[in-house]
Amino acid sequence: MKGLIIHTDENSIIIRAADERKFEASHGEIKSTLSPKVGDNVDFDIDGDKITTVYILRQSLNLDQSLDKAKAAAGNFYNDVAGTINEENLQKAKVIAAQTAAKAKGVIQAIDLSSINL
Repeated sequence: MKGLIIHTDENSIIIRAADERKFEASHGEIKSTLSPKVGDNVDFDIDGDKITTVYILRQSLNLDQSLDKAKAAAGNFYNDVAGTINEENLQKAKVIAAQTAAKAKGVIQAIDLSSINL
């Protein structure tokens, strides 16, 4: 079946199927290497009313890794300039780096990869 993750926490995910039924699954049923995110399209198998396997249909560009790289780059930039600017400008640079990372995360998470054939 096809569905959409509508909730996730440290123990489980909730999927709304294309026919509007809702199913809960533990993270153990997820067979993809990607971490589940709200809004992810999934393909899943059921036995009765119980989910047996879940595959996340997001492209394997690991968004978490991309965000980690962006954070590391911002941190490196911060470390490079920390000794060369005054405290006021340093604080401004921190704010800009945080805003940029947040905006990048929003843009990356908003990318619709569902139409891309794997």
